[in-house]
Amino acid sequence: EPDLPKVWGDYVRLTQALTNLMSNGYKYTPIGGTVTLHVSQAKNIWDNTGVAEVLHIAVQDNGYGISPVDQKKIFTKFFRAEDSSIRESPGTGLGLNIFIQLIELSGGKAWFESELGKGSTFHFTVPVARAWKAKEQEAVSPS
Repeated sequence: EPDLPKVWGDYVRLTQALTNLMSNGYKYTPIGGTVTLHVSQAKNIWDNTGVAEVLHIAVQDNGYGISPVDQKKIFTKFFRAEDSSIRESPGTGLGLNIFIQLIELSGGKAWFESELGKGSTFHFTVPVARAWKAKEQEAVSPS
């Protein structure tokens, strides 16, 4: 999308979160597959306690996907899927745990959708700066 608004967050940490997702998409997608980044401005329909306006970021791949059993543990520290295709790639099992913590500490929300053998899409939101400021003002203004 052209003309995206400024967001409220730590540049280094948000870059780390996005880099982690793009790296995972690349790492767990076989040669010839695709990893796509989507960014759009949106009303915050994902978190009713968050700011009204966010950037919605999604990293979509058509890689190995995540089994339903593994989906329940995906954001757990040191978790690595048992699938041999996944185990071939080096990793500590910390990346997605760090990712979700960074996003939540930034005032955003993170989630994913995945189907084994078809790929995954990891989503997160980042507060739009003007919406963050408006929510802050609302919190300190007397009623």
